[in-house]
Amino acid sequence: MSPSDLLLFYNEKVELVDWDRKARTLAQPLGHGLTILTFIVRFLQDNLIKPNYMNIYDTYTVETLFDFTKSDTLRKYNLLPQVSISTNSPDVLRRPLKTLIDNENKFSPKITPLSMVKNCIIKIFNRKYRAKNSTDSLSDKDYYYEIRKWVPTKFITNLFMTFSPISLIFICLSPVSFSTLFAILINQYLFQLILNKYQNRNKVDTILFSAVLDEYYMKRVKPVVSKKYQDVQIDATPNGSGFIKFYPFSVVRNNDIFKTHTLTGDLIRERYNKNINEFEEIKDNIRGHNVVTYKPVNLQNAH
Repeated sequence: MSPSDLLLFYNEKVELVDWDRKARTLAQPLGHGLTILTFIVRFLQDNLIKPNYMNIYDTYTVETLFDFTKSDTLRKYNLLPQVSISTNSPDVLRRPLKTLIDNENKFSPKITPLSMVKNCIIKIFNRKYRAKNSTDSLSDKDYYYEIRKWVPTKFITNLFMTFSPISLIFICLSPVSFSTLFAILINQYLFQLILNKYQNRNKVDTILFSAVLDEYYMKRVKPVVSKKYQDVQIDATPNGSGFIKFYPFSVVRNNDIFKTHTLTGDLIRERYNKNINEFEEIKDNIRGHNVVTYKPVNLQNAH
């Protein structure tokens, strides 16, 4: 198989995975694990290597990020001679970085604040000019409207709530010690609590929205699109004497009966009373009104 076939094959495999179902089993453990891993790395930097993070703009450089020669802990326990100085020497990183910087300065112009502002203004005007030209070239029939709504997936929401950028910035920019671990654990617990409440609210809102749509369909849409028919009660026994009873059917008109549930799960039927401007409960023992009853045929003939 060619590399393009392999890329297409694995891309299809990734697209077929239901990532929302793996939100709790994969995204949350991955987020918590990345947060703890970041804490461990920063803890080793502050307590083993100890670069000068407080004066970051003065003495901080890339090569001192993991420079073990500046470790006070290794000096305290006389372990510095056992560490390979050659692999931790700043010269290992300084020479390639110096070469890259020299090459960049050779082929790129010097960047100043004025040139940065000038480039930004030019980009803004070019973008507006291109947008105006593309709009003018369209006719009235070529306008299209697109609704864009930010809807993050469940996997992304769980991942970035457990591996929060706020926690990452806090760990990277503050001195890390054992007491910092308690603050991180409390922060992770609060984010987990907010995430659970948010997901439960979305689930409840979805249920309520579907219930409202069902009620609207039953009371507004169905009476319009349904056929007109009526319930009739007929006594089919031999001695029934042709007893017939007609009942009004509520599908052909707007139904003003609302069904709700109590906290204990009991079903309540309510109807809006216009006289008192309140909802009143409909008892089960109340029978329907406007019932037309026909007398048996033998009684009609007798009279």
